[in-house]
Amino acid sequence: MALQQLYYTSCEEGLSGHAGFQFAAVSEGVSPALMRHVEALSAYDPPRSLAYPRTPEELAACPQNLGFAPGAQGDVVFRAVYVGRDFSERFGNYFVHALAGPDLRAELAGALPIELWGAPMWRATPDAGSRLAPLAGVERGPLDRRGVAGFVARHGHGAGLAGLLTAAARAQSSGRSVLLVERGAEEAAHWIAAACYLLPREVAESLSFATFQRRPSPGRLHICATLDETVREAGTVVADMALYDFVAGRFADRDGHPLARLLVRIGMERAEEAWRTAATFAVTRPAAGDWDAWHPLVAAATPAEVRFEPEELAALAGWLRASAAALGAARTEAIGRRLLDHAELADAHLWAVAEAARTAGATAVADAATVRVLGRELRAVVALGLGPRPAYRLPAVGGGVRGPLAEQCAAAMDRAAPGVRLAVALWAEHYGVPVDPAVLRRCGTALGERLDAVPADLAEKAVARLAPVHAGLAAHLVAAAGRRRPEVMTALAGRAGKLLELRGLEEYPLLRELNLVRRARERRDETLDCLRRILPLRPDPSLDQALLDEVRPGGDWSLAETIAIVDALQRKTMRAPDRVVVRLAADALRRPVSSDSLEDHFKLTYRLSRTEWWTQLPAPVRGDGERLLDLNNRLNGPLDAESVREIMGREPGYTAAARVLFQLTGAPGLVVRATEARYVVRILQAGRGGAYEALIRHLDGRGGGRPDDRLLAQVAGLLIARRGTPDALRGRRDRVLGAAVKRWPMPELERLGAVLDGIDPESRKALAGLMSRHGRPARGERLGARLLHLVGRLLGSGPRKGPAGGA
Repeated sequence: MALQQLYYTSCEEGLSGHAGFQFAAVSEGVSPALMRHVEALSAYDPPRSLAYPRTPEELAACPQNLGFAPGAQGDVVFRAVYVGRDFSERFGNYFVHALAGPDLRAELAGALPIELWGAPMWRATPDAGSRLAPLAGVERGPLDRRGVAGFVARHGHGAGLAGLLTAAARAQSSGRSVLLVERGAEEAAHWIAAACYLLPREVAESLSFATFQRRPSPGRLHICATLDETVREAGTVVADMALYDFVAGRFADRDGHPLARLLVRIGMERAEEAWRTAATFAVTRPAAGDWDAWHPLVAAATPAEVRFEPEELAALAGWLRASAAALGAARTEAIGRRLLDHAELADAHLWAVAEAARTAGATAVADAATVRVLGRELRAVVALGLGPRPAYRLPAVGGGVRGPLAEQCAAAMDRAAPGVRLAVALWAEHYGVPVDPAVLRRCGTALGERLDAVPADLAEKAVARLAPVHAGLAAHLVAAAGRRRPEVMTALAGRAGKLLELRGLEEYPLLRELNLVRRARERRDETLDCLRRILPLRPDPSLDQALLDEVRPGGDWSLAETIAIVDALQRKTMRAPDRVVVRLAADALRRPVSSDSLEDHFKLTYRLSRTEWWTQLPAPVRGDGERLLDLNNRLNGPLDAESVREIMGREPGYTAAARVLFQLTGAPGLVVRATEARYVVRILQAGRGGAYEALIRHLDGRGGGRPDDRLLAQVAGLLIARRGTPDALRGRRDRVLGAAVKRWPMPELERLGAVLDGIDPESRKALAGLMSRHGRPARGERLGARLLHLVGRLLGSGPRKGPAGGA
């Protein structure tokens, strides 16, 4: 269907039947109402500076007014040009060529009304006759998307386009017209075209405009353009119009709506496609003026090379996550794929895309977004080389995520420093990304080689959470133990040992053995227990010399430890070759005898004498042992003067032990056997208070009766061996003597006095004084020759000197 044409100008003859402004010609069927509509729209008033042109060039400089307006009578597009003089030679005449039709959009065949600027079909003079044939087709002018984009890019105030676009869109819903100011109508046409190219087609096709009006009025058209010279005329700028002055750079709203800014970045050549794609993303198509609703849809359709503003990405990601269920899998996948093309998407935005895709069931997009965001996090872990702080929690992921991330992990760990490897391994473990156990074992080995280079918390987490890393560290130490056992023991005592304890050493008997060796060295009281635990860990669970030397590098096995080992061997809780036992026992028995070691010497000698090892001991060691056993037997039997004389006359090396045994035989209340004399020795060395108290308790509980020679000798010996302050010793002495005075018969008190008379006169005087106070004066009896002989040899003939090794 062709377009109706209308010519309007000042002519002598026209359709009105009289001279003046009127329609000179129209197509058949044009209604009077349409004619009135065109006449009102197209009235032209030239700029004051060009109202009286003197030359054709001045006349051509007058601005053209290309206008468009939809109406009830049909849509109208027109061009008005100033022609100067009319038929009567008066200035002020203009010529309007208008096109109208009930479906102008269809007749324009895809062209926008503004694209008719400069079209060759426009006429500036009337044809002969008053009837115009309908126009079968239109021709476009020079305006196109690329040219207009270039114009805006070159313009000094191109930044105002987003505001102009926002105002033009709002004008259609709010009715507030836009006043556009430029130096010429052609420039104004470019700005109107720019707005139309960025708007959705249906909006651009209904945008009414005029490229020049000297006296624009609000409300009639969406965009009214004028010149910078006319805007300075009083009354031209209307208060309720949105001013966009591209000459002076004055704009009612420079920034505009975020969607407008996005459309400007998308560009005129791609905006139409973005709008079409955005429409396919809408579950329910928003109203044309609802730019808040359109914004995420257009953003989702934005080409990858277009830069997003940060708030746009956040809004878009949030919208997609909230709308994914309603959008469904297909739409969400399409939107998600477009968003993934934008490299500037932050991690949070990518994660929102992944969550939206998972919600909608768009698995491929969910996996791709997840791989990308986690890949970024992985690269950050590698760059920092620190323990990861994963920011996300994943549901169970499929191969679409695990596979690519596993490859990235393998590449990141290849030839990386130990700390980086462990950080990557922990990161992979958090997200369930599989890593080859052999790779993790190598991480553990590298950790063992460069432990000091790895932060402590990172190493602890890796060893505790990743069994292969623990295994690799343990394997490294096992291998090193074959060459450097002391160094490995030192390592087990430090960080390496603490790390391995996080998962235990049950599978590594060699490391457990070294730990026990170290423990036995550090805690001698646990030596036997450590040996018992070491032996089952070995292929041959018998005690060998190498282990003994390792536990005690200097061979410093004490008598007590040797006794414990011999006892364990006899109870068969341990086993060892005879040569090992014999060497251990011989070394222990060669130690010098002292009061502290005497009992253990006897115990070890006695135990060995009842085993097959006794005959295997070196002859000197065995000889000393036999004499010690003989001495013990003698001292635990009846003592007479000849026995004491024989014992004390032994060779010098043996006399010290004999004297100790003889002098400390059986303290009352404390010991029973001579072999337990170490208790008396220690009490005497510690101050002897305990010995005095024990002796007093013994005397008090004994009742009457004749004391034997041993008890008599003990009382004298304890008195003579006293140490301490005079007052304290005097009190203890008087208590001991007082107990004897109360309990002993007079003959025995006199015997004690006789003993003290020769060796401790002070104590003898104290005894005499106590006896006088208790009414028991001495009768001067003397001890028999046997007792004198025994005590004399025991205490010495004068002031007492302790024998070697004695108390």
